Amino acid sequence: MKNKSKKEYLKEWRKKNPNKVRENFKKWHTDNLDKYNKYQRTYRNHIKKAVFDHYGWRCNCCGETTPQFLTLDHINNDGYKEKKVNKSSSADAVYRNVIKLNFPDTYQVLCWNCNCGKRMNNGICPHESAIKELNQRLEKLEKK
Repeated sequence: MKNKSKKEYLKEWRKKNPNKVRENFKKWHTDNLDKYNKYQRTYRNHIKKAVFDHYGWRCNCCGETTPQFLTLDHINNDGYKEKKVNKSSSADAVYRNVIKLNFPDTYQVLCWNCNCGKRMNNGICPHESAIKELNQRLEKLEKK
């Protein structure tokens, strides 16, 4: 019989002993909380940076560029479908999925204001509504 590598052995052991794995992780997590939190923050920043480097660091509606205000938006307003499939609605889960799907064109960058406004305005950002309304008024004035 062929000798197993340490990696293969550990993989099998983890499969056979899920309770011990969970118990060991809980203990390690408790003993290393600061280290774990720092790792998680670094990981989150890394995947967020990868996503925004691809889609751009500017709101597609109003042009906002402050990173803390930017978020990823489902262009077709179908984020609820993704939540059902992935069973998670966290930004981290969305970013991981976007990377996994190789940055599909069904997402765009919006600032929080535009994203929330779009959600509350039947899928249209209030900026867009205001521009359409102004254009309609201008057309009426030009016809007079």
